[in-house]
Amino acid sequence: MTTVALLSNYRTRNLGNVALTRVVQRLMADVYGSDHLLALHKLPHPVGALSAVGDPEGWVRRLEHQVGPLRDLPAPPASAYGERPLGLAPLILVQASTSRVQRAVLDLGHTWVGTRLRARKDRPAARTHVAGIVAADDVVWNVAGELNLVSDPTSRLVDMAVALDQGKRTAMVNFSFEPTDAALAHLRVLAPRLDCVIGRDQRTVDALVDLGVAAGRAHLAPDAAFLVGSDTLPELAVPPTSTRRGVVGIALHGVIPIDAPRWARVYTELERQGHQVEIISSHRAIDGPVIDQLQAATGGRDLTVQPEFTEIEPYMAHLSGLDAVVTGRFHTAVLGLLAGTTVVGVDTYGTKIIGGMGAAGLDDVVASGPDWPDQALARVAAAPIVGPDELARIRGQILDVWTRAFPL
Repeated sequence: MTTVALLSNYRTRNLGNVALTRVVQRLMADVYGSDHLLALHKLPHPVGALSAVGDPEGWVRRLEHQVGPLRDLPAPPASAYGERPLGLAPLILVQASTSRVQRAVLDLGHTWVGTRLRARKDRPAARTHVAGIVAADDVVWNVAGELNLVSDPTSRLVDMAVALDQGKRTAMVNFSFEPTDAALAHLRVLAPRLDCVIGRDQRTVDALVDLGVAAGRAHLAPDAAFLVGSDTLPELAVPPTSTRRGVVGIALHGVIPIDAPRWARVYTELERQGHQVEIISSHRAIDGPVIDQLQAATGGRDLTVQPEFTEIEPYMAHLSGLDAVVTGRFHTAVLGLLAGTTVVGVDTYGTKIIGGMGAAGLDDVVASGPDWPDQALARVAAAPIVGPDELARIRGQILDVWTRAFPL
């Protein structure tokens, strides 16, 4: 029986990625069997950083200097197989209030010496992780979002270099393409050797084909988070509700100062129209500074902010009771649609929501461009929802692609 090593962030920073990762785990467990699923987290960053130096063709040898010969790594125990529990990861923010001692310690950890000291500490975990890749037949990297500077793909690219070196069948799935120059250079070497890529927007698929991925190996499918609550992951289904609370939720995502006045206008205009408005968050450590920006843009007024959600089930139940949700978070937009709520996906700084919703045939969900507040307010007023038939169409599109792609 074929074994698959699934590389995902099992400790992630938002509930949308928690839901998505659960879906992809279940898809792989259904295809390969739970007893043949190695759900791996990631190569510790210091080990990956020391390995990913120079040309990718030399990465594996650099990694072996740290973890030992790949052929000597012990096989994963039986307890390593099966679906893995997920959760939110803590986030360390280096802010101005951080003491000089704390800042110095953090800075030291990222120096040449500090990285080597941290790598020495992380080597046992690295050996266990790499052993899972070596033991598998197929290696699937669930990027679960954007491939960009924030996602820091270095460790994952080392993982894929190991898989290719060991002759594994390989795939990258469920991602948007916003790479840094360094990642782009590395992908030019690694991507053409992949057996399968599944991008969640057309621009990503086109970019990977330009990098040398064979057209027959590059597939377009809407984000797998649309399968939340379906037969793939029925435990996260949200019962339909006819009870609305007269509340519009705003879920912010990395609002830059120039956009804060536009978000403030949406907030105040919705209130003027008689809506209750609240800020919803699945990670206050990330969203806190953004909420502060919005508060300042509304003249320092008190904003209604929901307690932080730390579990996906109550988060989706809350979304289902809203009249609408206006959000810059792609996965919050998806979960809101699945909860039967009117959704406005605001794309002000990139094309993630435009591309992701476009792949699902839901272009009218998106508000973008300089006049996005007017578009958002109009959509909230019209209160459209995406019905069951439309969701079934999107889910069928996803499953058709994934079924043809797996097992590799």
